[in-house]
Amino acid sequence: MSRRMTQLKLILDWLTRRKPSSGNGIPPLPPPRDGFWPRVASTPLRDLLAGRLSASLDLRRVVANSGLPEPLAGLVYETARRSAVREPRRIMAAREAIEHFQAGLAVGPPPVALAESYLTWERASGPVQGMPPVVITTLPPEVVGTIARVVRDAKLWPRERHDVSSELAAHFCDGLANGTSSDELTASFGDARSAARLIHRAKLRSRPLAFRALRRACQFSAAIAGAAVVGYCFLAARFFGNAPKIARNYIADVNAESRGLSPDERAWPLYRAALLKLPDDRPTTDDLMAGPKGEHWPEVLTFLNANRDTLDIARTATKKTHLGYVYGDPANREFLTRYAGSPDVHGPSPDRFEPEMMSLLLPHAQEMLTLAAMFEADARVAAVTGRGTRVTADVDALLGLAQHVREIFPCVVVELMVASVHTRATRIVFELLADQPTEFSENDLKQLAHALAGYSAAGHLRLRTDGERMLIDDLSQRIFSDDGNGDGHLTAVGLAALRQYGLPLPTEKIILFGPWMSATVAGRRETHDLATHWLDRFEAERRRPLWQWRPWSAEAEIDAVSARTARRLRFFPLALVMAGLDGAFLAAEAGAQEHDAVLTAIALELHRRRTGEWPPSLAELTPDVLPELPTDRFTGEPLRYRLMEGRPLLYSHGTDRDDDGGVRPTGGNGVARMWSESAQLDSTTVTTAWAAAHDGDWVLWPPVEDASVPFSN
Repeated sequence: MSRRMTQLKLILDWLTRRKPSSGNGIPPLPPPRDGFWPRVASTPLRDLLAGRLSASLDLRRVVANSGLPEPLAGLVYETARRSAVREPRRIMAAREAIEHFQAGLAVGPPPVALAESYLTWERASGPVQGMPPVVITTLPPEVVGTIARVVRDAKLWPRERHDVSSELAAHFCDGLANGTSSDELTASFGDARSAARLIHRAKLRSRPLAFRALRRACQFSAAIAGAAVVGYCFLAARFFGNAPKIARNYIADVNAESRGLSPDERAWPLYRAALLKLPDDRPTTDDLMAGPKGEHWPEVLTFLNANRDTLDIARTATKKTHLGYVYGDPANREFLTRYAGSPDVHGPSPDRFEPEMMSLLLPHAQEMLTLAAMFEADARVAAVTGRGTRVTADVDALLGLAQHVREIFPCVVVELMVASVHTRATRIVFELLADQPTEFSENDLKQLAHALAGYSAAGHLRLRTDGERMLIDDLSQRIFSDDGNGDGHLTAVGLAALRQYGLPLPTEKIILFGPWMSATVAGRRETHDLATHWLDRFEAERRRPLWQWRPWSAEAEIDAVSARTARRLRFFPLALVMAGLDGAFLAAEAGAQEHDAVLTAIALELHRRRTGEWPPSLAELTPDVLPELPTDRFTGEPLRYRLMEGRPLLYSHGTDRDDDGGVRPTGGNGVARMWSESAQLDSTTVTTAWAAAHDGDWVLWPPVEDASVPFSN
């Protein structure tokens, strides 16, 4: 400890060590620095350019060359050295002090007396910040202190301090010459701080325009920064201080209808039993759909024969009136454990399951598509073995299964699954009517027509957006606060939830950017109103027949939102739901066209069996076999029909809207079913390659494979 104290004492002694003084505590003038480089460092640039080493900025040399005796030389040096001004102003102040002291010495007072009149150097170094020495030496201390306070509080530039000090000194000198005491002068001068403010304002007005503009810009920037800080604090308190309120469990609404069904009406228990009977090492869905030409068709046959009872259970399920799946039903735990990896994917019970609708898993929908692939494969096996009745039963089962899949959730994604199952049913009928029509009895054909007509009459070909509305409302209550009047703002919990849906914002940046985003993202009411507005317009316009379609009137608004980053961020929740709607409705229209075509193909086959020949026109089919002529959804006219080499050909005008005699485009049959607006077809931007690739008809029956000709826009 003693050693430590000794070290500290040595350090303090060194820090407080003073140079030898020449009296009155004033250090003597240090000798000037000699040498080439010190002289270069203290020479102005203009002298260097003229080739002179004047060393005129060397304060020691200037004071030494003046010939002042000590302690005046040391006092001038220390006072000038400690002044907070640049080197030229410091030299100027030193020369003024030198002139003053030389004039004083000429009168006769000794150097020590002059130094005493100037105050000690410690006191003088305070008020001398830009103040002429005459101010200090000729005025009483209380007056000097007043001038020093005014100059200090006025916040002046060094040159301004010198000028203001001189003016104030002249003012007080005149008062003293008139016989007024220093106390009276100080009292009559008034408040030093008020005088400093007035002087500061006057000097500001006299400063250069560039400085004043820069000062105003800095003040404006500071005001903006201050407002931003205050705004950020307010937004942060609002962002972190509020939490979403889950007021409605939408999955309970979905469950309500299923929980109200009787056991005899529910198909899901049978589907579940069938799926649990399937082995884990079963063929893939692609293998089941590949048909006899598939590489693994022998394994598919073995699998179907081994699981015939499973198909029978599932076929029975398709005849039920409703699916009846209940989210959270404990009876589904074994199924969910096997096909979803956890028994709690849908919660422990229906009353305790409140999921985010956007992240709701639908393993039962995916596995029902596996059953659809099994029905399709079984129908192909039945066709090969000459069992048309079983083919009819499988097609009927596919249509029933499609209706049940539609009840899973009323959103576009599920509707596309339904369209997929429906397409499998129509594709089987198309293929068998073209290749093996004798496998169907007339009664089988009537049953198929009845089942297909009943499917379309029930409205299963029409897409719904009820689920999208539900998704938006559920997402809104999970990311926005609730003010009780249907409005609210983005919250910290909500922003974290949006990240899992693709919002590119790292967790560590939520604290920094979250409050600003809460003011950027549209509020709860605006989001709901805009989504309702867009969906209402979309449904109204897309309920028209395809040939009456025009560009979606809200599409320009959505494109404007997507084109700009700020707008895209503002309506990010809507972008999650609105994407892909137009494509889904177009897919539904294509499915409806194929549905009409398969009913027409069945009617053609029935007519051939009754009359022994194909009809010359579709008009021959109505109203005995076909209630009305099917419509070409591209033009609004009847579907095109002709006989080629004694075989019927059923086709649509397709993309280009003209009759090419049933000849497919070079881009393939699938290209002809692509929808384009009439205005796009007439546009000058359509290239020759595009027109050539789309020049042809969409052949519906007999089914054809797409050409492999590549096409690029």
